[in-house]
Amino acid sequence: MKSYFEAYKERLIRNDAELRSLAESLKNSGYEIFIYCSDNNKLLSGFKVFDSTLTKSCYVSFNEVPYRWTVSIPIKPSKNDSSYTAKTSFGGENSCLDFTVEDIAPCVIGFVDERFDNLLTKI
Repeated sequence: MKSYFEAYKERLIRNDAELRSLAESLKNSGYEIFIYCSDNNKLLSGFKVFDSTLTKSCYVSFNEVPYRWTVSIPIKPSKNDSSYTAKTSFGGENSCLDFTVEDIAPCVIGFVDERFDNLLTKI
């Protein structure tokens, strides 16, 4: 039986491959993709999608607990909220990313929070 950390590493590698594949499809459809990391070779757990004018965005990610894929739409930060989860796909630890470009396109509507721009790296 695998240890938790072996299974976690396998999930990270699988999720990275699925996220990079979706990111490539989105880029081919005219979207700009950014990550919160300066090293594009690190394993991804999510990425930010911008329209071609960089004025609208959403965030696609995998969350460990509970295992789920989400598309979050940023909203203007307030005391209580900073994002809205538009789409969620629940599954077990072996769940695969089932969002497509067509699923994500309507979600690229959110507020662009410039406070974190210096943390973004284009891929």
